[in-house]
Amino acid sequence: MTKLIAFDFDGVIVDSLEAHLQAYTRNFQKFGRTFPIQTRRGWRQRYDSAWENNYLNNGFSRAELAQVLQTYDHFLSYQKVELFDGVNTVIRELNKQFELVVVSTTSRELIVKRLRRYGLSRYFSEIVGGEGTSDKSGILRKALRLTRMNPTQAIMIGDSPADIRAGKKVGTKTIGVTYGWISNARIACEQPDVLVHKPAQILRAVQRLTS
Repeated sequence: MTKLIAFDFDGVIVDSLEAHLQAYTRNFQKFGRTFPIQTRRGWRQRYDSAWENNYLNNGFSRAELAQVLQTYDHFLSYQKVELFDGVNTVIRELNKQFELVVVSTTSRELIVKRLRRYGLSRYFSEIVGGEGTSDKSGILRKALRLTRMNPTQAIMIGDSPADIRAGKKVGTKTIGVTYGWISNARIACEQPDVLVHKPAQILRAVQRLTS
């Protein structure tokens, strides 16, 4: 029986692609390099959800990763980031039946601030950030431990290959969203249990997986 819904944050709850694209661009510039992705379309087609690879595959060494993480947070601005249309209703409705958590590679502090701004933080029992890792399966497992849930009791909702792979690896059901950071085709290739194209469809997808 499903009891827990795990949400990714960026690309599922908030439309933050442009903010992260600008942060990558400025972070690369700080280190004298050029970020190869220049447009929203390019990001959806090419961005690697294992974020380290976006640096390692473009001239950075592993020794530099800790440093680029620190400067990245300095360049990341959520001031103009907004919720996807309808996602607030989805969260409130699901919270009537399920425990909700956020699992993300973004820092917990940033996520908490944004959710508080939108009046949504109280709907989530746990918010688990990446704190320097792109290991989404590890982050999901931590959320399950904190909520004392079995993977078979949970659904992972994500917009990236890493999200869907994490759910499958850990043993949860999965919902892939195509309105976020990654193109429709790339998400479809991961074969989530259900694929949705806008936030309002999440409610029906959860119903389908729990009926």
